[in-house]
Amino acid sequence: NDGTLVPQRPDYLQDCLRNRVAPGDGEFGAVNFVGALIDMGVSVPWALEVCNDSVWGRPGHDHAMQCADGMRAVLAQAHVR
Repeated sequence: NDGTLVPQRPDYLQDCLRNRVAPGDGEFGAVNFVGALIDMGVSVPWALEVCNDSVWGRPGHDHAMQCADGMRAVLAQAHVR
């Protein structure tokens, strides 16, 4: 997931559960982070979880597609940076 560098909520757990965005849509530097792992030779399955208040209780197709597209883009950019 991705998000803002400055937490939106004072409670870190609540911030993680309510304010994350798709990889590449925030300020975390996902491409550089993933690239650093690749450069170190880390070879793992990638998983994705993006919790955000705006998607709770709604059909998840659009959110899932946006997150999956973001993750694919981050992985692609990390391999060619």
